[in-house]
Amino acid sequence: MLYTFASDMSIASMLTQKNIKGNEWPISFMRVSLKGPELNYPTIHKKVYVGYKAVNYFRTYIMKTYTIIFVPHLVVITLFMQ
Repeated sequence: MLYTFASDMSIASMLTQKNIKGNEWPISFMRVSLKGPELNYPTIHKKVYVGYKAVNYFRTYIMKTYTIIFVPHLVVITLFMQ
């Protein structure tokens, strides 16, 4: 499972995995400070951007696996589904 977070100044994501008992454990974290024009992106674009960066960053972990991406915005979820 991949959780994404976006704020005004930075983006972050967390990759977790369930163990045999069904408990989630963090595997890896990513945090990037936004610079230059990225700071001027609207909030919705930042949320899409963090999804893109997270999938790119964790691609070696999530390649050939079933991954659920949690994005806290309905419009962004719709964009990813398309």
